[in-house]
Amino acid sequence: MRFISLLMLLSFLLISISCKDQITSTCETEINVNTPQGPVTLAWIQDNVFDTHCVSCHGSNLTQADLNLADGQSYNNLVNIPATTSNLDRVKPGEPENSHLMERLTGEGAAIMPPAGPINQALIDSVASWIERGAPQN
Repeated sequence: MRFISLLMLLSFLLISISCKDQITSTCETEINVNTPQGPVTLAWIQDNVFDTHCVSCHGSNLTQADLNLADGQSYNNLVNIPATTSNLDRVKPGEPENSHLMERLTGEGAAIMPPAGPINQALIDSVASWIERGAPQN
């Protein structure tokens, strides 16, 4: 009986140790979000937000809501352009809180985009920073 108890205790310890390593490695793994070095540029947003999360529905060949976010088209389709589903402009330079793009990315005041769920908060903050800086075309 003592042998069985000892065997069970040993098994429990081995399982705990192996699970602990698995849990620790999973918990310590951080999501690697590409963050800009310096001020956020339109080119950075194009590469890390629009091309990655938006152009499958809002690209050159498929422009839902008459919004083309393909490279070379996004700026002229966003900045100072009235939104089709809001009284706001899609992007109001210097005013992320009055930009429909921010409503869409955060889901505050409009249905969230992309429809699959929100993008990473660091990316949302980067878009807000670009708009706050006046949404420069760079």
